[in-house]
Formats: sequence, structure tokens, C-alpha cells
Amino acid sequence: MDAFWKEALWQQYGAAIDALGKAAEACPTELWEAKVWKDEVVPEYPAYWSVCHHVLIFIDLLLTGSVEGFQPPAPFGLFELDPDGAMPEQPHTKEEILFYVKYVREKCKSRIATLTEEEAKSEASSLWVKRHSMSYYEMFLYNLRHVQEHIGQLNLFLGQHDIAAPDWVARAGN
Repeated sequence: MDAFWKEALWQQYGAAIDALGKAAEACPTELWEAKVWKDEVVPEYPAYWSVCHHVLIFIDLLLTGSVEGFQPPAPFGLFELDPDGAMPEQPHTKEEILFYVKYVREKCKSRIATLTEEEAKSEASSLWVKRHSMSYYEMFLYNLRHVQEHIGQLNLFLGQHDIAAPDWVARAGN
């Protein structure tokens, strides 16, 4: 795949991952387990930490390319992918989430760097878009929108608690 397009994709995807890390860092300890929105179906799901985890697990899954053989790094499990999956006994800590941000960031940078034209054009096999046919490259853009949606949600939550949201991240840091 053309180096120009790889660099543009990395700069914007990396910026989104950096913004997620900044949103996680900005959340004070007393709000880490607070509900970001109300959900009567899964009342424990939308805690601040779990929204961060949700975003990371789906970036990681995208980068892996398939549910088959997918395993996030310890201590993270696959409860997000199991409709009957139970939440972890303990919420993931900010340090764990920030570790996962760094892990996913490096995996993303590496994956984009090695992405071939053929892979980019191939059909994405994904758990959450089986009803839509799209290329692996388009899946990157689709997932980037997902990441940004949740960053906006997290930053809105911070603002509602009189905490300044992190500054906009225009491009990936080193």
C-alpha cells in the first residue's frame, strides 16, 4: 500500500488512540467507576473505565483481523465479545487501561506499516459488521469513527463534572 496513505492513516488513527489515552488519564479516581450514561439492560457496562476498555478491545480486534485466535493481553478478557459474558470481578484500573492504550497503539502503528494493498482491499471479516460488506481499509475508517464517538462521550462526561477535557490531538505523537 502507498506510503502516503499509510502515513495519513497512522497519523489519524494514532491521534485517536492518543486522545483516548488522554481521556483515560484525565478521569479522576473518584469518577473511574462512575456511569457515563444510563443503561437499564446492562447497568454495569457504561462505567468510564469500561467505555475505555470497549474502545480498546475493538481496536485490538480490528488489528488482529479475526475473532478466531483473538486474545487481548492479560489481564483483559473477552467479555465484550460474549453476549452472556460477565464483567470482570474488579474494574480495570487506570494503569491497566493505559497499558492497553500503549499496547494497542504500538500494534496499530506496526499493522498499518505492514498493510499491503491486497490486504487493504480484502473483505473485512468482523464480528460487529457481518451485515455490511467492507474492505479492511474501510473497516479502519469505520472503527476510527467508533473510537472518536466514545472519546467525545468520555470528554462530555468529564465536562459535566467540571473537569477540563484534554486538548484535541491533531496527529499521532511519536
